[in-house]
Amino acid sequence: GKTLEKEGKRLSKMIEQVLSFAALQSGANRGGFEPVDVSPLLREVVSEYRPALEQKGWEVCEEIEAVGRARIDRRTLESCLYNLIDNATKYAHSGRWLRVAASRDDLKSKALVRITVEDRGPGIAAEDLRHIFKPFYRGRGLAASTLPGAGLGLSIVRRHLRTLGGDASVVSSAQGCVFSLVLPAAD
Repeated sequence: GKTLEKEGKRLSKMIEQVLSFAALQSGANRGGFEPVDVSPLLREVVSEYRPALEQKGWEVCEEIEAVGRARIDRRTLESCLYNLIDNATKYAHSGRWLRVAASRDDLKSKALVRITVEDRGPGIAAEDLRHIFKPFYRGRGLAASTLPGAGLGLSIVRRHLRTLGGDASVVSSAQGCVFSLVLPAAD
């Protein structure tokens, strides 16, 4: 019963990712949208994850400043956040610590909203870092592992953000990873 339901959800998510990737490849996701107020959405997403993570012994930290609106639609930002938090909880389970933060960087030429998702897992191997945002790429150790995934999540995140004038990046060490999403501010 539960195994079948869990596998059904996993397969459904994988199909969603493939369809999202195909839409990005074709340029179908370039329509208009209403910019989203980032901070309340981040708090909402973290609050969805918090009970299950804390039940599993995770410490969940928020450092979410009021950053205003960003040039991204709600559904796309939610999808990006779900990808990053899911990855952190899947691959960094040994650290059992997650931090989600938001800040605003006002540069001379433009204002940016920066969102970070940080974990205290084992980090990402140096040889995998340069490929991690490529479609269908799974780290060397992951390709043969039992952890589910198609290797599309991070590729989709970066493509969504670049389409909107933003970007995604990662810094990794043996103490964990920090994934950063940078978006153009809307106000």
